Amino acid sequence: MPFTCLIAAHDPWFIQLIRVYSTECGLSATEAFVSQDILPAIHHQHPSVILLQTDLPGQVQGLELACSIRKDPVACSIPIVIFYSQGKSVTPELAKMAAASIQEPVSFGAFQEALRKAGIPSRGKIGATLDGAEGSVDLPVFHIKKYPKKKRKPPQ
Repeated sequence: MPFTCLIAAHDPWFIQLIRVYSTECGLSATEAFVSQDILPAIHHQHPSVILLQTDLPGQVQGLELACSIRKDPVACSIPIVIFYSQGKSVTPELAKMAAASIQEPVSFGAFQEALRKAGIPSRGKIGATLDGAEGSVDLPVFHIKKYPKKKRKPPQ
């Protein structure tokens, strides 16, 4: 059975990043952009994991939103991965409802670790290390071509 994720976020750049990470881990992704769309999306898509940005706009936010997900009979057993902004923290109550929490900006290694904590198997081509160890990836090498400066004639 293929694993799916529900990306509940509002920032287009963040959504694109998480979509790329999800695809690399072998997950198919759906999205919800405001809090009131999360439960209908869960009922329709039946995701394996919910990837939730804490500052998602809508009628309910943060802890209240996580509580409504946990109270829903269809959604109560789906693991939640919480993403929170730099300079903010996750409350202990919210942390108890989440399988994992990640501070933004999100690295691929942190994303894979959060999926592991949520019980979602992931495959990944992007390694968490860059030192040639197993699981690492060869990064592209960019060569900068330097052009000699042209000599200007002095003004006459």
